[in-house]
Amino acid sequence: MRIAVCHSFYDSTQPSGENVVVQDQVRALSEAGYDARLFSIRTDDVSYSRSELARTGLRVASGRGRNPHAEISSFRPDVVHVHNTFPNWGTAWARHYSDRLVVTLHNYRTVCAAGTLHRDGSACTLCPDQSSLNAVRHRCYRQSSLASMPLAIATRHQGSRNELLRSARALITLNLDQQHFYTDAPTSGKVHMIPNFVESSERDPIEQKNGWIFVGRLTEEKGLLDLLRVWPTDEQLYVAGDGPLAAAVASAQDRTDSVELLGSLSRQEVRHRVARANALILPSRWSEGVPTVMLEALADGVPVIAAPPVVAARPIVSAGAGVHFDFQNGRSTELVGALTSIRSNSAMYRVRALEIHRRRYSEAAWLESVSSVYKEVLAHVSRV
Repeated sequence: MRIAVCHSFYDSTQPSGENVVVQDQVRALSEAGYDARLFSIRTDDVSYSRSELARTGLRVASGRGRNPHAEISSFRPDVVHVHNTFPNWGTAWARHYSDRLVVTLHNYRTVCAAGTLHRDGSACTLCPDQSSLNAVRHRCYRQSSLASMPLAIATRHQGSRNELLRSARALITLNLDQQHFYTDAPTSGKVHMIPNFVESSERDPIEQKNGWIFVGRLTEEKGLLDLLRVWPTDEQLYVAGDGPLAAAVASAQDRTDSVELLGSLSRQEVRHRVARANALILPSRWSEGVPTVMLEALADGVPVIAAPPVVAARPIVSAGAGVHFDFQNGRSTELVGALTSIRSNSAMYRVRALEIHRRRYSEAAWLESVSSVYKEVLAHVSRV
């Protein structure tokens, strides 16, 4: 079976779990015997002159413009699996593959300019519920009304004009909330829930742990400031990442020895650090998709402490491989209790983390699920 995997890679200066996921999935498909070929464009390779920015705005708003159709067509794929087209490709070309199109929705970009359904510290569904012009009014993309306008046009009417949603035979979502949302949205394909995977660790779980760790872009929706507000001064917290809140984290680091800012790390360095932590901390204010770093933690037997909005953490907490903590409203003394519980029962949490990774988030589990979707789509393909 020939699988054309399509992805517009995000800027490499901003760590992207989505970029990593796509590369891992292409490798897994190839090793499983599929003829999988990646069709891609990289933001790093696009020269964003003033004229190119104008073309990008038109492409995003209209869905027309630069696209991979010619290259994909020459490959003659049985299935076309699209991950991301924004902002380097249009979407109108997808109609040519409506009988074999699979789309993975890594975020809410088809209905939300920000891609998160989150604004000013809380959930926001103004655009899908009312009008996408709210994105312009609230400057939801890059804090710019002008930059938000193309996305407001593209996401109007609950994304019903988006060719990916209109043409897909199957949609893959990453968590149950996202599946329920798109099941109720005006889409043409069946909506599946298949979380991403990461490879199992080749090393034994590390017994000697050192502190706790946050990994992610340092932005408001990631909840880092909520975490710092309640962090106990006698527990070591490592913060890996960069972004607009770097100065605030640096200020917190200056006030206490218990917070250390590591800056941006490579994927290998992140995994090395996470494997040695007592737990990965996810204080996000929005639902996330399935954070890649969370799956890497589980693969290394590291539990998670997650804020209630992080939907993908719910089955992990239910399986006893992590705990919930309300970082926005909780108190430092309550957080100490959660940290103590994990440290005191580290062996139990380690076993449960490894088990849920094997059962739900392993390469084998993902291949079984996505192969079923491909076979279902292929059964409906009409060949000329």
